Amino acid sequence: MLRWVLVASVLTPSFVMAQAADPGCSGTADDRARLACYDAKYPPRGRVGAAKPAPAADPDVAQIVASGPKCDLRAIFETVHRIAASPKGQFETTAQHRDRLNKALSSSGQPITDVLCLTSYSRQPRYDADRGALEIELSDPFASDPAQELPAVQVTDARGSKAIVRRQRSVSWMVLMGLHSESHHVPFPIDAARSLDGSVRAGIVADIVEPFTQQDAPGPVAADGIDKESVVNVIYMAPKHLVLFDNRNNKLLWSARILRCTATGGALRWRIGTCEKPDP
Repeated sequence: MLRWVLVASVLTPSFVMAQAADPGCSGTADDRARLACYDAKYPPRGRVGAAKPAPAADPDVAQIVASGPKCDLRAIFETVHRIAASPKGQFETTAQHRDRLNKALSSSGQPITDVLCLTSYSRQPRYDADRGALEIELSDPFASDPAQELPAVQVTDARGSKAIVRRQRSVSWMVLMGLHSESHHVPFPIDAARSLDGSVRAGIVADIVEPFTQQDAPGPVAADGIDKESVVNVIYMAPKHLVLFDNRNNKLLWSARILRCTATGGALRWRIGTCEKPDP
């Protein structure tokens, strides 16, 4: 009995049977031609589609995923913000300053390239049987700590009345990639999805880019009789790959490139796999 073994495809979602024979497409040099060859040899059946061999997986992406997610937003921000805050010297060109920061970041022990983050910490990929696909919730990674109580203060209003005001402070960390909060569907065999139920995770491989970090701490806002202060720590990243992996062994199941494309009206936006057609 054949069993499903999933491998990554850099360009499109594709799946492979372990014992399936090579249809003679691997010798095709051009990626698009090779994919077209596979599609011709293994035409889709219904919504789920037929099992078919996939082009060779990107070994670099598989190796990144094999190490597991390394996206502790608190630790990343603390390290990168401290280094990136180093000011440009008066006898230092912009290029020299950028080079110095990149060297300091590289030697800090905090990777700034190929960082794997989960796409959503609140929702795992779910299977959509009608589409025959896994649904991934795309969103910029985010983390926050519970609000902390600060020492209360006594205030005096214009009429001289005094009151005790409670204060709270909340801190959050977010990655700014510019991803639209939307769902992306990856065609996936239902039997394979059933066997992986609960262990599939979606992630984004990204690079930390300039301006690296930003800290926003607006003044307190009165709400519910409490002065609430919020601190937002931002990490700038550029996404490169969307991936699905098995969190039991960090095995790559599927991957697709994230491309910067021109949308309607000339605006730029990230798209999955290709700029030529809408996301599935």
